[in-house]
Amino acid sequence: MLISTTGVVYAAEGSVVLDVVPPPRTLAEAMAARGLDEGRDFNEILFETGVSMGPVEVRIEVLPTEPTEDTTVDWEDAWEDFDFELPPGTVNLYGPTMGDVLNIGTIEQPSVYRFRVQANGRSRMRDLVATEAVESYLVQTWVVKQRTGTNVS
Repeated sequence: MLISTTGVVYAAEGSVVLDVVPPPRTLAEAMAARGLDEGRDFNEILFETGVSMGPVEVRIEVLPTEPTEDTTVDWEDAWEDFDFELPPGTVNLYGPTMGDVLNIGTIEQPSVYRFRVQANGRSRMRDLVATEAVESYLVQTWVVKQRTGTNVS
């Protein structure tokens, strides 16, 4: 079961990674393995950050259904909802090269999740190295029965 959580992860190469087992690996390793892992489920989502490198605040909200109220008004950036089938395993959010891993829980059965990502502060230090968190993200997710958002597979 996925859990709502809040934490700071260290962005690198302008991104953070949502990953389902296998355990976290570097961005270079993940990219090198593409196409070579036949039969392996696509299990990573790269979220682009404003900073090139540095800490970013992330709040994950795991919801029972799609939110009824519009939360995008409180955020500078909001992306179109997208659907992503997550395989069984442990779900983590982390920077691709270093830093703490934010555990989001475990998935028992393959499920399609809809993601809504919102951000503040992405333009404050665009492509620079931050020593403290200057941007924050809200990632909302919920299980869907039928895909209607943008599909990622």
